[in-house]
Amino acid sequence: MEESIRIRREAEPVELVKLVKKLEKELSGEDMVVELPQHLKQSITNDIIHRLQTLGDNPNITEQRGESASSPV
Repeated sequence: MEESIRIRREAEPVELVKLVKKLEKELSGEDMVVELPQHLKQSITNDIIHRLQTLGDNPNITEQRGESASSPV
């Protein structure tokens, strides 16, 4: 059993494992910022504008959430 463990450890790519652990540590602490394509930004913007325009002058909280009045809370 001990020999099996020794052989496995010797076969392990030590440098690669160290690099992967280092990358995982660096990436786990960073906030990932993804730039959206322009057409997707435009689509989201249009959807928000449409929703705001259809709310009316005095929307209630259910309408703001986009739920129907009969939906359970």
